[in-house]
Amino acid sequence: MIAKNAGWFLPHEKICWVSERHTRVSKDIDGRLHNETGPSIAYPDGWSLYYWHGVSVTQQIVEAPETITVEQIEKEANAEVRRVMIERYGQARYLSDSGAVAIHQDDWGTLYKKEITNDEPLVMVKVVNSTAEPDGHFKDYFIRVPPDTTTAHAAVAWTFDLTEQTYAPAMMT
Repeated sequence: MIAKNAGWFLPHEKICWVSERHTRVSKDIDGRLHNETGPSIAYPDGWSLYYWHGVSVTQQIVEAPETITVEQIEKEANAEVRRVMIERYGQARYLSDSGAVAIHQDDWGTLYKKEITNDEPLVMVKVVNSTAEPDGHFKDYFIRVPPDTTTAHAAVAWTFDLTEQTYAPAMMT
């Protein structure tokens, strides 16, 4: 009868904790708790939990990512939560706003590096799409690459699962 009318319950020798049924449980395609716009788990009394692809995060990270600051990201001790914060803030924007350093530039793009305390550095290559947009401008893209990447050419080659020596397309489209 309890299973039909209540949520989680925890019986003990002289007491039993019983919870109401949740009103929401949201998951991503892989079955991890996740909701892009609100709580992943919610209860009728308003108590809720927020998750981003299985990572427990704050309400701010899910519902108000535009209010996340570089300072908040850099103070976050949990590497997974920090990764989600950077994702929600925008990796390219974080590189720009946090003082990432351009460590290499060549015909393939510009390689940026941002040291992160107690974590591996964030390394991204900025490339320019070789196909013009309808209005004639060319879009920039930032692609995250392994932290030990040292050249823009090697970074772009890595995105094709090739080495710097083996990546040499005759034409880019």
